[in-house]
Amino acid sequence: VKANSFSADEIASGLGILKFDKKESLAEKINLPSSVFVKNLSDNFDRIRFRIKDDFNIQSEAFMEFIKKAFNAFEIAHNKKKLSAYNEFAREKRLEGLSFKEIVLLWRDKKRC
Repeated sequence: VKANSFSADEIASGLGILKFDKKESLAEKINLPSSVFVKNLSDNFDRIRFRIKDDFNIQSEAFMEFIKKAFNAFEIAHNKKKLSAYNEFAREKRLEGLSFKEIVLLWRDKKRC
């Protein structure tokens, strides 16, 4: 996600889980209930890692709301640009199994009409 969009404390308190502490022993980590860890990957990106155990409800309203916010932060971080008409057309035709040569020929025919 976009860097600094979320903190582990904020997520943990919002979802009623613990903050994962990398400094704990392996035994302590394994025995933790559900937890969250946020790692900064670069100036632009963070990674959010959940350790979900049986005590966590992945269908809870709070978790679904978090997922929506995380997807928005991901799109902002990647600054998605709208594809050109040709790129949209080419993507669709590649998914249909056409070769690039076939796509170019179809695009030319389409533009002539």
